[in-house]
This record gives sequence, C-alpha cells and structure tokens, in this order.
Amino acid sequence: EKLLASDDDALIPKQAEVDLVFQKGKDLWSKLVTSARSLPATALSTGLNDPSILLKDVPALPEALPGRGMLVGRPSWHVQGISTDRDDEQNEDFDLQHIHGARKHFCLSYPTPVECRVSPQVAIGNDSASTAPEDGPYPPGLLLLTLCWSYIFSVRFWELQGKQVLYTSHALQPRPNRNIRNRRGHISIHLGAYASQGLVRWLCALLAPKPGWSVQGGGHAPWTAFCSGGVEFTIISDKVMTFTPNDQAPSSAEAVELLVELGCLYGFDSAQHSGRRHDPLSPIVAGFMAVLALPFYRAMELQPQFLAPALQLPKSNRDPSGPDTT
Repeated sequence: EKLLASDDDALIPKQAEVDLVFQKGKDLWSKLVTSARSLPATALSTGLNDPSILLKDVPALPEALPGRGMLVGRPSWHVQGISTDRDDEQNEDFDLQHIHGARKHFCLSYPTPVECRVSPQVAIGNDSASTAPEDGPYPPGLLLLTLCWSYIFSVRFWELQGKQVLYTSHALQPRPNRNIRNRRGHISIHLGAYASQGLVRWLCALLAPKPGWSVQGGGHAPWTAFCSGGVEFTIISDKVMTFTPNDQAPSSAEAVELLVELGCLYGFDSAQHSGRRHDPLSPIVAGFMAVLALPFYRAMELQPQFLAPALQLPKSNRDPSGPDTT
C-alpha cells in the first residue's frame, strides 16, 4: 500500500514522488527476486556461506544471563548534524540526535523444545544426498547437522547462565554392527570403525525420540530441538558400548569438536568460495542456518520438516564386513 500523498502540503510528498519511489523499489525487488531464483538450489550469494559475514552486525548476547525471564531492549541510532538549539523549555527532553527503535523481548527459557519431524516423503538410497521433490538437491544429513547445531547453540546459551547439561534416560543405546538394514519407519546410522565414544554417545542423545539431554533446573533454550517422530533411529557402532544416564554432556566447545569429527567422518565439505557470484552451500553451514530459523518456527507455532538422512561413509571409514550407508 502506497504512502498517502498530498500535492498541497509541503511536509507530505507529492503523488508523483510517491509513485516514483514506489516504482523504483518495486523494480529493485523484482531484480533481487529474479537473481535469487537464478541461483542453484544449494547455493547462496557470494559471502553468505560464511556465518561470520552473515552475522557480522548482529549484536552479541551479554557475557552473563539471568536464569529465567526475558531480555528486553531496543536499538538506538545516533543521528549527527541535527541542531539541538531549542527555545521551548517544555521539549527539553526531546532529542532528535538519538533515535530509538521498537522495543524487543527475548525469552530466555521455554517449557518445551522445538519438535522436528521427518517428512513422509522420505528418500533413502545409496547416494550421498537426498533429493527434495521440487526444490532440487537437498544437503545431506541436514536433520542430523541441525540437531548438532541446536545442541551447541543451546548449551552455549546455558553456559552464559552458569548451568550444566546432563544426558537423560531417553538417549538411545548404540547397537553392534550386525548387518542391520534400513526398513520403513526405521533408519540406522552407521558410524563405522573410527567414531569416538564421545561422538557415538552424543549422537545417541541427539537422535532420541524424546530429549536425550537436558539442563539442570529444567527449561529449554530458544534453539533446543529434537526429532519427535516420523522415523526411529538406531545408532550402529563397530565397538561395544553402553551408556548410563545423568552423566555430564559435552560443553559447547567440546560439542564443536564432535561436530568437526562428524564432518570428517562423513566427508562434509566446509564452505569454499568459488570466485563466482554464488557459493555452494555446505551441509554444515546449511544446518547452522536452519538452527537460526528455529525460534521463528517456535514463535509461529510451526513444526520443522526434514527429509530422512541419506549419508555415505567414505571407504576409508567403512567396516569392510558391514553396510556403508544410512
């Protein structure tokens, strides 16, 4: 809807001026949409595949946070070059040099986590990537990587509140490699012969049908998520392992190291700049960006939907006697 114009008021733009600005904005938006649609399905504009660039101007959270309640604040801009000389004593508190935006509220704790589901249009195959029905190539392991980043975001958030994270009794138990195959409604994640015990246990917690990890004192961070349905996961390990609940879970820094190990295990490529007008979207960055959207899904009461993971271990990480795909 266009701004209300007036040709007779010097303080209100004229109709021709409103029409000109509207048309320029419409033309620019059309060019941006056309440019975005021309990008490959798994690519971003150059530079946006780097989270440090994407989040450059996003303010950081305080170094310490209260354990509950909300953070409240609003942006402020300093506008230079405006005269502050006033003769009206009644308006002495009116400051045109400092402009404040809308007040924002950020909830520090929620009673429930975000529940993700696997789409009913599941693709399970021997290739290294799933394919979305309409949108083209789908980053391999997006659900798994999103849950990894969800953990890292949430635990770092809780660390700022001085809280600790524990594994729960809902975490899965790994099963030995005995040629277990996928069947409808069940997905086996084969970790090969070289996955560390820490990685195996972490993934057992992340892929549990109920939250396999929790924070002392209860509550859930804005990014906390788990996969509540659609499929059941089984973690397959070449090593015999059993885990007990209520042990301390990894810190955010330790979880980042486990994510790096997972990336090396499955050969997830890091973001590489191609020198062209677009960069390929790496699976790890895709998971990172998916987590950024979780608070929006929560606010809009939406449920994130994912395709089933379709991963392939490199030959160097496979057990020669067992299956090599998930």
